[in-house]
Amino acid sequence: MTTKYNWIIHSMSVVSDEHELKNVVKQIAWECQARNGSITKREQGRLTLNDPSPDDFLEYGDLTESSVLNWVWLQVGKDAVEAKLSSKIDATLSPELVVLPNPWPEEIN
Repeated sequence: MTTKYNWIIHSMSVVSDEHELKNVVKQIAWECQARNGSITKREQGRLTLNDPSPDDFLEYGDLTESSVLNWVWLQVGKDAVEAKLSSKIDATLSPELVVLPNPWPEEIN
């Protein structure tokens, strides 16, 4: 079965006025959910952003989910987060086999 990933932006914290820019996003609360069949694994985080350049500043009302996710992915590494979750799912689906010693005393001949 294929693992499907769902990225979610839970919230964005803003500074209402910074260097003549309004509603500047400073933190983004994000989550990535990975699902394979009935198994779900999650990774969450809070990303703190650098101060924006006035030249490429996007007004808060003009932000899209896609643009905010791109900010997150650039900082946290989309592929790295998804690979980590995939490994967690793989470990659940195929747990590592460990060889243990016998639980009884060893006989010496």
